[in-house]
Amino acid sequence: MKCSACGKFMAAAEGVTCPKCDRKSHRACVKVPEGVQVQPTWLCPDCKIRTPRKSDQNTPVRGLNSENIIKQGEEKPQSPVAQGLKESELALELRKFREELRETREEFRSFRQEMFDLRNSIKSCEERLDTLENKYIRLEEQQTLIESKNVCGKIQDLETIIADLRSDLNDRDQELLYNDIEVAGIPEEGAENVLHIVTACATKLGVTLEERDIAENDDFSSLSTKS
Repeated sequence: MKCSACGKFMAAAEGVTCPKCDRKSHRACVKVPEGVQVQPTWLCPDCKIRTPRKSDQNTPVRGLNSENIIKQGEEKPQSPVAQGLKESELALELRKFREELRETREEFRSFRQEMFDLRNSIKSCEERLDTLENKYIRLEEQQTLIESKNVCGKIQDLETIIADLRSDLNDRDQELLYNDIEVAGIPEEGAENVLHIVTACATKLGVTLEERDIAENDDFSSLSTKS
């Protein structure tokens, strides 16, 4: 006896028998484990393929017919109530969208106005800064002019003081010249000291003289004393 699945010879006691076609097969060929009792409803693979399936109206595919199948790309017609609800929802969404668009426009207008005000404010600040800068420049110029005038005035004052001091010195020199005594016409003989003679004369006159107070002029042969 041959196996109906693999075609190899097998003993009559081996394998399993299909109740429909009465053919035997190795357990391994029909995937029946050893020691497992075959049920009366079991069929070999060939009989399973040949056996038509039963019609079951409860399955989803069997429950559909050609009238209930909707063609691809077509929509099922809606009732007037559902269509009206859908249109009202669409109109409500459009109304909300218009309101949002209106609010967005108002916000954009407000933003543009704020930007315009900000530009005017910046322009005003720039004008103020320019005015302050011009004032600062004028103040610096005035300060420089005042400082230069002060310096010139101080220089003039110093020059005046110097001129006054020079005049005072000249006056004092002239006054000191009035106190000088010139001794002239004294005949000088050998072994005589003119300085000693002048000192002796001053002592008789009650005037104290030292040698540093006596100036000798050899060109004019005269002596001058400072008292």
